[in-house]
This record gives sequence, C-alpha cells and structure tokens, in this order.
Amino acid sequence: MADDNKIFTPSYSMSDGLLSRLKEAGRPRERGQGFDAVASLGQDAMDLALQETDTSSLAELKDNIDFEKRLKEEGVSGEEIAARAGSGEDAMDMLSKYGKDAQEKAKGMPDPGAATTAAKTNTSAFPMRSPLKQERQGNINNLIKKTFGRGFKASAKRGSIFGKKTFADFQPSIKQKQEEFLKAQKSGESTLNTFADLSEISGSLQSLKRVMEEAGKVHRGVGWDNHLLEDKPELQYMLDEVMDGNDASVDVDENNTVGFNITMPDGSPRRVTEDDLNNILLNHIKPTVKANEAAKEFAELDQLGYNGRLPFDYDAQFKVNRSKINKDNLGSYLKNPIFGASSFIQDAEEDPKFRELNTTANDVYNNILKSGDPALVEEAIDEVANHQTRKMQAKYDGGKARKQKDEAELRKSKGESTSDMSVADKIEYYRNLA
Repeated sequence: MADDNKIFTPSYSMSDGLLSRLKEAGRPRERGQGFDAVASLGQDAMDLALQETDTSSLAELKDNIDFEKRLKEEGVSGEEIAARAGSGEDAMDMLSKYGKDAQEKAKGMPDPGAATTAAKTNTSAFPMRSPLKQERQGNINNLIKKTFGRGFKASAKRGSIFGKKTFADFQPSIKQKQEEFLKAQKSGESTLNTFADLSEISGSLQSLKRVMEEAGKVHRGVGWDNHLLEDKPELQYMLDEVMDGNDASVDVDENNTVGFNITMPDGSPRRVTEDDLNNILLNHIKPTVKANEAAKEFAELDQLGYNGRLPFDYDAQFKVNRSKINKDNLGSYLKNPIFGASSFIQDAEEDPKFRELNTTANDVYNNILKSGDPALVEEAIDEVANHQTRKMQAKYDGGKARKQKDEAELRKSKGESTSDMSVADKIEYYRNLA
C-alpha cells in the first residue's frame, strides 16, 4: 500500500505561467537597504530600536498601542514617538534621531530614505519592509497568536455571549428609538418606521449573537484552519476582542446593523459586523469535513479506475475543482492537508523552480495572498486546482493499474496463454507481472 502511494501521488510542479508572473512582480529582497544603514549606528541604536516588543502581556501591548495613538493625535513626530515609546521606527527616523554622528557612520551606505519609501509604496508580490518594523510586527503577531483564545475564555467564564459593557453600549440606541416611537404616538404620526427600525436592530443583534455562538463552538470543537492560526493574527485578535467584550464598544449604524468597534494592534479603528464573523467561519474552520469528503472521493476514484467503466475527464474535473476556490478561501486550500496527508504548500516546497526565485513556496504564496494581485491570485488558484486534479487522476490511474496487475496474476495462476493478446497488452501484462 505504501508503494502505491509513492507511485501514484504526483509531485507539485509550478506552471511556467506563474513562474513568469512572479518574476515580473519582482524578486524577494533578502534584506532592505534600511537595515544596512541602521546596522551602522552601533549597538545602542539597535537596542533602542528593537526593545519595544519585549512585552509580557496583552495588556502591555494595548497600553503601547493606545500611547502611540495618543501621541500621533497630538501631532508628535515619528522620531519623537521612537524616542518616547521605543517604537522602532524606520532607518531614516533612527538616522535623524542620532544626528550627524550617526549619519557620518552611515556614509557610503545606500540611502535609507529611498529604502523606506520603497517599502511603503511597493505593491508587488514581494514587498520590501523595514527590518525594524518587521521585527516589531513579528513580535506583536507572536504575542497575539500566543494569547489567542482569551476572548473565548472570558465569554465562557461569564456564561453569556454578551457582557455588561455590550448591553450598556447598546442601550442609548434602543432608548433613542423608543423615544422616537413615543413622540410619534403623541403627535399622531406613523410609528411604522420606528417600529421597523427597532425590529431590524433586534434582528441584527440576535443574528450577531448566533454567529458569535457558532464561533465559540468552532473554537471549542473542530478548531480553526492552519491559514488563520499561522498567517492571520489580525483575525485572531479581532475574534478575541469581540468575544471578550470588555474593550469593544457596540453601536448601530444607519442601516440598523449592530457592530463592535475595536482598536487593532496598529492603532487603527475597526468596526466588526456579523458579515465579518461569517466570513471567518466560512473560510477558516479547520477543513475536517472537506478532508473527509476528499478521502471518500479518492477511494471512489480508485474504484472507478479499477472498474474501468468511465475514463477520467481531467478538464471537466479541473473546472469543478477550480469553481470551489476563490480569493477568500485560497489560503485555506494552500495551508491545510485537504487532499492527502500533506498540504499544497508542503508539496510545493519540493519544486526546484523556487530556487530560481531564491525563496520558499510558503513565502511566495504568502506574498501572493498579501499582495492581492488579481493575476497572481488567479494563477495561484489554477495551481491549486491543477494539483488537486492531478492527485485525483493519480488515484484513478492507480486503481486502473491495480486492476491490470490483478488480471495478469489471474492469467498466470490459470496458466493462460498470451498468444491472443495484442503487443501492447503483452507489454502491459509482463510489466504487471514484474
């Protein structure tokens, strides 16, 4: 059985089309020019630049976020934020902070300003980022991943989806609508609009509650997919903040939709709605069901090949497979072992073409996902669908070969002659006997 798997599991091979597009998008940089400039500033500068992420708790992280946000609102410069908050700004900011001595040390090095500008404007599949910011973001992301689940624990501890803060934030919107309703009654105006608003708000709240309950079941049960756990700390953070309910404020928009207002780790505001949570559930639940369905389908293909009643239609199967993949669930198809023991990325790492790009399959496809480049995304979808289809055909061909081997052994056991066989059948017969 192990030999069969070895024979009939095809290896990944990057298409020439994707390879060309990746080369056009730009090769990955091993390190930015800004890193070289900062490295020349001495150990003290580096220590200051990297110290900001040595956090031990999420509370400390949030304090840092709030502090930097307040400074920016007050018009404090990036250089000053770096000095006061240890936030690890770009190379240019560090050069400015340390003055002429630092600039003298950096003479002969590439212009760090050009590097940081390129980092901010680069939209290729291989974006260049300041190593200092990358270090900071990496530490923040690791902290988020490490603490993922805190919101679900808080919700379970209080025994309800919504906390006291949620209901307190929700009351003003409801009270306002109630007052409008009573005012309309007294004036003899129609109350239908206000009644409809109240009904829509109530429905939105109940729907939001149901999807949060479903998220809780997923977290405690089947779990989240590898793409969310490995590559989506922002979604982990969003889930935790909403489920926690202690910091997120609740409001009702002009469409009577209830939403949570949270502050993301980079200090930016984010309003989270039922649709946002539904998208996470749709695209990031661990694909156990998909994997089980695929295993069943592979077994059926093996049997179809053995029976030999229908030929394998590669083009038709490719279209079916591709229709199930889109830009939103592509990451899940890339990172999870849906069609066998290994994921697409794990299979792809064996392709020597990645050496031409001086990178790894994981980095390439992560950058494609981050870039959002439509052409590259479509190429990646094609790659996944083709890889899946090749695996399916391999299972079919494996069943077909197994049937031919069984027939050859049966002929041998009966002492039947091969004289009535065609040349092609004889070749196949003796090959299967070997």
